[in-house]
Amino acid sequence: MDKAKAKRLALVAGILFMSVFGVIYAGYLLVYVFTPVVQRAFGAVFFLLTLVAFIFNAIGCTYFYQSYKENPPITKARNHGPTIAVVVPVYNEEPAEVVKCLATLKKLSYPGEKLRFYILDDSTKPEVAAELRDYANANDWEFIHRDKREGFKAGAFNNFLKHSKEDFIAIFDSDEQLFDPAFLEETLSLFDDPKVGMVQTAKRVPAKSLLARSIDASYAFFFNFIQPARSRDNMAMFCGSMGIVRRACVDDVGGFPLSLTEDAALSFKADMRGWKGKYVSKTYAWGKPIESYSGFATQQWRYVYGNAGLLPEYLANLRKFSLRKQFHYMSQMFGFTYLSLAFILFAIVTLVLVSYNLSAVSLQFSHLFSTPETALQINGVSFVPILATLVSFLLISKLYFGSMRVGAIAYFLNFAISFVRSRAAIDALRKKTAIFRIPHRGKKTGMGWLEAFRATKFETAFSVILFGFAFLSMLSLDFIGAFWVYWYSFMFSSAFILARTFG
Repeated sequence: MDKAKAKRLALVAGILFMSVFGVIYAGYLLVYVFTPVVQRAFGAVFFLLTLVAFIFNAIGCTYFYQSYKENPPITKARNHGPTIAVVVPVYNEEPAEVVKCLATLKKLSYPGEKLRFYILDDSTKPEVAAELRDYANANDWEFIHRDKREGFKAGAFNNFLKHSKEDFIAIFDSDEQLFDPAFLEETLSLFDDPKVGMVQTAKRVPAKSLLARSIDASYAFFFNFIQPARSRDNMAMFCGSMGIVRRACVDDVGGFPLSLTEDAALSFKADMRGWKGKYVSKTYAWGKPIESYSGFATQQWRYVYGNAGLLPEYLANLRKFSLRKQFHYMSQMFGFTYLSLAFILFAIVTLVLVSYNLSAVSLQFSHLFSTPETALQINGVSFVPILATLVSFLLISKLYFGSMRVGAIAYFLNFAISFVRSRAAIDALRKKTAIFRIPHRGKKTGMGWLEAFRATKFETAFSVILFGFAFLSMLSLDFIGAFWVYWYSFMFSSAFILARTFG
């Protein structure tokens, strides 16, 4: 066994051991420690939490371990017959930055007569639209402008479909810059299978700051581990850009779904119609790094909102998917939500347990957990699933990015946006208007104190409540309980800290 595979196996074994231990011990507490009815009910909730944590840690370990398997080698397309539309959607972006993207795409290696370039402009600023129109006219780009931004990005794509007849659609965001001209030739080779509907390539950014590197690392788990596994099962997800889709596939599902995450929705609907999704684990273009907490939170809100919006349709078609596909969809539909709700609920569990043992205040339910030993047992085991997640972030980050600091910040980010993700999932299921924005003046040094508080008021308030109970626990000499609550208080305060530091 090679060293790389041995390291993966050892890490997986360690994380699974901690997760299994948490479930077994939670079961022990439920069966042998809790005896009153109310205790049993509370213990059942706690056991369920540890079970869910084990399931998602096991899913993550499965992806991580399977990623050592090699995907088929990249080959260049033998057939240069298909026509290709190269499409760049734009919405009020700085024209100079957009032009950098457009210029690199003109270097794509493919017969020129088979290529057609499109700018899909939804800009509401006349000066931006005018400048891009002038560039398009001078550089052989088709310019398609909409006065009403109906359907957001998906609406722009569907409007584009009325103006094009190309066999394939290659999509790039306006902040991405191509550096490998072989993109089309190498992705097209996978379309030799007539049932392949889309091909996605690896999305990376030239991150330099610690925050940007940490955000890139948090997304790298998806591109390094999840996408290759999904590709082997013919259901790699299209991720909105740096990919190519077959026009016949888009037409078959009725166009681009009108969703904030039209890419995930397109992938899901195409899979239901029998189309395959493939992934190429190679980067052909650099995206623009996210350099602020507010930018990351806004992006995560959109991702969770879009995936949660697919949940009703997924559940309605549950029987249509194989067990292997169920595995992937469980990760997709619930992964981000799990990383949010689990952290919040474990913190609440710990808070309630500590409150039962406070001797400095009078609580009606203090008799439920009459001994500090019981609280110590539960507080200890409640931290095990969270510890397993922390270890995985740190060690995987060390293995792939050479820095545990990157993994630590990535871990803090998951606590920092727990409320943002949870609200996104709730809003999507309620079909509430999809609007989310963290106001920020754009200072490079971060937000001001008041601005940071307004941007993270839910997270900060929760952190303050936890801190208060931890302080009371210290006064009542429950040092173990106080430690855990202080820990959660610090972790949720990371939202304010990140907003204050990075904006």
